[in-house]
Amino acid sequence: MKGERPRFLMPLFAAALSALAVAGIYEVRARVEARGGRAPDRAEEETDGPAERAVRPEPPASASAVPDCGDLRRRYLLQCPPDLAGGAAIEASGAPRAPMSSDADPRAAAALSAWLNPSPDELGQMARSCEVRLEMPAITDNEPPVVTDEQAVALSLSDRERDVLQRTLRQLHTELGGFARSALAGLPASPSASNDASAATLEEMLSELRTRPGSGFEAGREKLARERAALAIPAGPSAQQPPGERLLRTWATLGDQLERQLATELGKDRARQLRTSPQAGWMNRFSEAGCRTEGPGPSM
Repeated sequence: MKGERPRFLMPLFAAALSALAVAGIYEVRARVEARGGRAPDRAEEETDGPAERAVRPEPPASASAVPDCGDLRRRYLLQCPPDLAGGAAIEASGAPRAPMSSDADPRAAAALSAWLNPSPDELGQMARSCEVRLEMPAITDNEPPVVTDEQAVALSLSDRERDVLQRTLRQLHTELGGFARSALAGLPASPSASNDASAATLEEMLSELRTRPGSGFEAGREKLARERAALAIPAGPSAQQPPGERLLRTWATLGDQLERQLATELGKDRARQLRTSPQAGWMNRFSEAGCRTEGPGPSM
């Protein structure tokens, strides 16, 4: 009898284990359903402790409910500011903004280069309209230009570079004022204006040199436009010129003069950048156009 007792207990023990397993599964399913969830798979069976569980995304109701990538990009651009990845995050953290590169906008740099370097055909068209493009420091106002903090950051100017640039702009502004006073004294007398430039501002003197009859400014513009188009021989340095024409030719050389002076202290590459960069707000780029109505005008 002792040998048969284990065979009698084994079926009872197996039946008890099966009953406990079934009860445990229904208890887990009941707890999940009571929380508003679904019963877990075998791969999602609960374990003791705060173990992480993979969450399976519910499949979409239909394929049409899933937005495409283009739609998602459009929503992002509409809802987020353009500088979210850079400026907004930096401002929120209080960190200093990184300096902008002078090549931050390649299209602006390319457009400026094309404007400063017209093609031969374009120069011919400009000569017909007596147009001259000028690129010079912005020193024609009564006060010299000031290199602002924003401009210094845009071109990553060091304190020394900023000081050299500001000093050079002031010097050129003073020299232009001296030139204008001297040139104004050489203008023909006008009943409506005085040749005494001692009390005149720089803007007033430059206006007189450009507009007073006999100043030679318009004739000088025609000559310079033809010279740039290789339609006339450039005037020599010793050529006699009226005050207005000398002013125009001085303006045409001020960009080169600024670059040369900066290069002596900052190097050629940096001087070139500080002259031609789209971020160089101390530069003035404009055009003068229009042929004289009287006389035969320039022959082509």
